[in-house]
Amino acid sequence: MDLGTYNITNNTNFTIVTGILLDCDLTPLTDGQVYFNLPNQSLIQQTVTDDLGNFSALLPTCDTEEISIRGMNL
Repeated sequence: MDLGTYNITNNTNFTIVTGILLDCDLTPLTDGQVYFNLPNQSLIQQTVTDDLGNFSALLPTCDTEEISIRGMNL
């Protein structure tokens, strides 16, 4: 599911991204991984979900950084 584009104003050079990873039936994925692709920095960062499907990541970001996010069920 494509969630569209979000614009974030950031002056700290870091962004905290949090959420819940869901499957196609909108059930939280308890054994999932979330990947953040930061192409301007040639960086891919990964985090895992907890037992409720929650995830959180602290990402280094630049002023005009575009980040793509993908989730996977393991």
